[in-house]
Amino acid sequence: AALGAAPQLVYDALLSGVAEAASVAIIATPYEAGRDHAELARAVGRSFDGAREECGLGGLAQGRVWRLGHSLGGKLLTILACTESSPGALGTLAYNNFGVAESVSFATNFVQQLTGQADGATAQLITNALNFAQQFAATQGVSFDFTPSPEELDQLIGARFSATSTSVWRFTDDDLDSSDGLMAALPPLTPCLFAELPGNHLAPVLLNLSPADIDPRLGMLLGSGERLTLGDAEVVARLADDIAEWIEPGCTPGRKSALRFLPPAAL
Repeated sequence: AALGAAPQLVYDALLSGVAEAASVAIIATPYEAGRDHAELARAVGRSFDGAREECGLGGLAQGRVWRLGHSLGGKLLTILACTESSPGALGTLAYNNFGVAESVSFATNFVQQLTGQADGATAQLITNALNFAQQFAATQGVSFDFTPSPEELDQLIGARFSATSTSVWRFTDDDLDSSDGLMAALPPLTPCLFAELPGNHLAPVLLNLSPADIDPRLGMLLGSGERLTLGDAEVVARLADDIAEWIEPGCTPGRKSALRFLPPAAL
């Protein structure tokens, strides 16, 4: 969720590469953190449709619209593909449909990678706080998990998924990936392409920012010496080419997409 709040910063390198190679317009839709993922999905859909109208693309045929989401973003777009009548083509990067505990673990890992500080004590403190919150919620008879739950979303996908096609990118060193569950939940005969590329859960991310890039006031406070860096430029460039080929086959001469059709039996 921390990534989705600022896609223009987190995915700039990836999406700029896709836009240049495939000659497409890209709308990056931010969202805030929250446990109600169904409501987040609706908000993302409204923001995306509103941006299309502002750009004069409201009348664009759904066959010329590709929706792509990373991690939780992929989950939100999957929910939309179960609630909209013509969602178009869907692509997911490191699709994540885990519960709260695993998501908190991811957020902790992300902050540690960004700051370059692997603090086991801080990670344990966050885990303990999460456990306490879950136990307290249980005593009050309320759920502390996401809505829909992982199981509920899998059922929804099986019953109502309507994307015209689904393309799934997974990364070799990703312990937070739920792509297998997504592909298993898809309705029979759903067109599905799959690719596995080098990298971890943060493979689509490339950051090299000064504090002023985030907020000018932060730059004045911290100065320009420190930079926030994360990601592998080569991995991001390879992924950008693969996504561009998904949108516009043949647009990256000399490169072939890693995506391959999965027969229904493989799902």
